Amino acid sequence: MLRFRRTLFAVCVGMTGATLLISGAVGSAPSMEPRTIPGELSDSSRYTCNIDIKGDRHNCVGRVEATSTVRGEWVLAVDMGEDRFRRLDIYAEVCMARDWVLHLADSPTANGFGGDSQTSDHDAEAYVYNGSDFGFDSTGDYTRHEHQSRMRLPRLLGPSRHGCRVVHMAALHPREHKTSRLEFDATDASSLIIGSIHGLKLGYEACASPTDPGRSVDCDWADREQRDQYQWHVGLNRTVGSSARNGSGVVRACVSLSRDADSESANCLQSLALR
Repeated sequence: MLRFRRTLFAVCVGMTGATLLISGAVGSAPSMEPRTIPGELSDSSRYTCNIDIKGDRHNCVGRVEATSTVRGEWVLAVDMGEDRFRRLDIYAEVCMARDWVLHLADSPTANGFGGDSQTSDHDAEAYVYNGSDFGFDSTGDYTRHEHQSRMRLPRLLGPSRHGCRVVHMAALHPREHKTSRLEFDATDASSLIIGSIHGLKLGYEACASPTDPGRSVDCDWADREQRDQYQWHVGLNRTVGSSARNGSGVVRACVSLSRDADSESANCLQSLALR
């Protein structure tokens, strides 16, 4: 069992070739004050858009597409681009969270607790569920017949002293690197960094066979047409792949994309400039 203290560092080896690096610190949290960040800059180094779930409006065009906006439950398809962005930051203002709150997935059919109906071997995902629990599932290692690495951290989001809180989740995959990272932090909560060759990835080849040694890391057998290789997906108040796994709590959110995998965006939540 992992117990978070003021400072903590732990290493967990989940499967052959996959290492999860986990660090946590209570105290540092995103500010609740909104900061204005422009949209895609002239040099195309960053893209930012905002979603007002309460007001049922957004200003996401181009790179981020709202594919479902039913009853305050949103799904976003994010096109990172082959030669464009390597980092996605999602900030969400969460109030009175219940059930499935926030979901970041590598596959459009990922629906929590691992697996994605075999539309893609690259199906890593991270999520906040039960209102306060955190979960992470890596891809499986198909050539070694090893299951996904799974992390469950109950009540990672304890009661907030501020009523509402900002939850921040990021996925980043540096160019030419096999290892990607998942980062998580929130108001009045511990922070996490998870690094794995079986995490959310950008770019892969078509596997030559189901037993290709690079399957789920460098290549994909289920998605041999590579439709989803530069796409990531976000669920707000539901999972990406299933409307049956839904919840509430996110009232507004923003998505920020960056060319530099190590360039974390500031809190981009804002209530203005929405269409």
